[in-house]
Amino acid sequence: MDNARCYGYGMRDTTPTYIVKIIDGRYGYEPFAWLTTSKTQIRADGKPTADNLKRWVESFEAATKPGGVNAHLGETKIRRAAILHNMTRQPVAEYVA
Repeated sequence: MDNARCYGYGMRDTTPTYIVKIIDGRYGYEPFAWLTTSKTQIRADGKPTADNLKRWVESFEAATKPGGVNAHLGETKIRRAAILHNMTRQPVAEYVA
């Protein structure tokens, strides 16, 4: 599997240091970039900690509810997720519902 990419840093693509992998959910999602610092208009997710991952999961789940920006995906309940170092795939933080 290729490393996750992040687009939008001044029209350049970059390889993020960390990614979020939804391990056990309704769909097989591709890894999401976990950004530790803000650049241009892209909001950062903060340090890769279990608390920040929990906040990210709750935000993602809220976005899939009716009226949310990702409602077209259908309501999603994530049971497990992890922040992984993108190159080594070693877990940095984990979330279990």
